Amino acid sequence: MEFCEYWMNRINENPNVQNRILFSDEKTFYLNGTVNNQNTKIWARANPYICQETHTQWSQKVNLWAGILGLHVIGPFVIDGSLNGAKYLQLLNNKILPAVRRIAINGKIIFQQDGAPPHKNQEITRLLNIQFPNEWIGRFGPLKWPARSPNLNLLDFFYWEHPATKVFANIRDRPQDMQELTNRPHEASNEITVRQLQDVKRNFRDRLSYCLTAFGKQFEHLI
Repeated sequence: MEFCEYWMNRINENPNVQNRILFSDEKTFYLNGTVNNQNTKIWARANPYICQETHTQWSQKVNLWAGILGLHVIGPFVIDGSLNGAKYLQLLNNKILPAVRRIAINGKIIFQQDGAPPHKNQEITRLLNIQFPNEWIGRFGPLKWPARSPNLNLLDFFYWEHPATKVFANIRDRPQDMQELTNRPHEASNEITVRQLQDVKRNFRDRLSYCLTAFGKQFEHLI
């Protein structure tokens, strides 16, 4: 609730602050037709809007990172194998930060990450403290990200739906190999419009309000 109150106040004071927040997240797409992330949300093959538990440890997969900054989508970037602290640090230095600099010249960015284990690396904390002094959101950041809050992350409640649908909505047109599994999320990302990104920004502010109405508890039923 403190998170929602803090950001509602900041947005009310300066609506443009939303354009400075870089929301980020990782997701795993499996060739057998499921999608998974740390929140254990998995999309079923037959219907991408049904969530179910599926044992996927032996399926081929592609891991992706993506971000939304204002009206820009950053990525998705492919992660080589399973994500850990060292790979995440490399991803930040080699892909994420350069992409952010290209978009936000002379702009002060507020970087957001959740509390996933790979994000807890001390080197990552030091890097973010240098790159985004006093203005990054995370478990160990100066601005705290609330645990178990995918309903506040633009990637979780908006972005990942698009590649998941593109990849698996049509059971007769599933990816046949890893190259196709990798390409389709990128194609879906490129189809996201500026209008959709404008709408999702408003949606984020609405969700902050719903969060406060629900006193920091579950608020999806209010949307």
